[in-house]
Amino acid sequence: MSQLFGLAGLITLALSQDFNDWLPPFNESSKIYELCTNEMDEVVLLRPDQSRIEFYMEKYVLCYRDFEKFVPKKDQGLVWMMRSLRFCEVNQIFVYSRYAHTYHREFQKNFLKYAYALICDKGRLIDEREHFNLYIYSSLFKALYERNNPDRMQICQRISEVYSDLYNRCYVLMLNNDSAKFKSVALARPHRC
Repeated sequence: MSQLFGLAGLITLALSQDFNDWLPPFNESSKIYELCTNEMDEVVLLRPDQSRIEFYMEKYVLCYRDFEKFVPKKDQGLVWMMRSLRFCEVNQIFVYSRYAHTYHREFQKNFLKYAYALICDKGRLIDEREHFNLYIYSSLFKALYERNNPDRMQICQRISEVYSDLYNRCYVLMLNNDSAKFKSVALARPHRC
C-alpha cells in the first residue's frame, strides 16, 4: 500500500515538474487539464472550428475576470487560453481604431493553435506539413513564457525596437497613443514581454 502512495506521489511530482517549466498562468495545472481535452484537440488542432474560435476572439468576455459565468463549461479552457495569450489586450488596442476592420487575426489563430499543441503536448497531432510553423510559433511561445529564459528581456527589447521602427515608417493615426498602449502591454508584466 505504501508503494502505491509512493508511486502516486512520484507521478504527481513528475507531472508538476512539466508545468513548472512555464511562467504563470501556464503553470496552473488545473487550467491546463481543463484546456487539454479530446474535444479541444478537435476544435483547435484536428478540425479547427474557426467560427467558434473567432466568436471568442472578438468578444469582451476575454476581458472579464469572472468569464466562467458567461462561457459554457466546454469552452472555458479555450477562453482561458485566449485570455492567457492576452487576446483581450489586442481587442482593446483595436476597439477604437478605424483600422480594426482590416486587421487579420491569422497570427493570433496560429499562435493559439501552436501554443495549444506545445502546452498540451499534442505536437504529434499536427500535420507534418505544418511542423515548420509549429517550430516557429513554439519558439515564440517559449521566448515569452518559458521560466528559465535568460534572453527574454533582450528578445522583448528587440521586438519593441522593431515595432517602433515599423510604426515610425508607416502613417498611423494617433501613433503616440498606439505606441503607449503597446508599451503598457509589453511592460505590464516585466517578466513576460
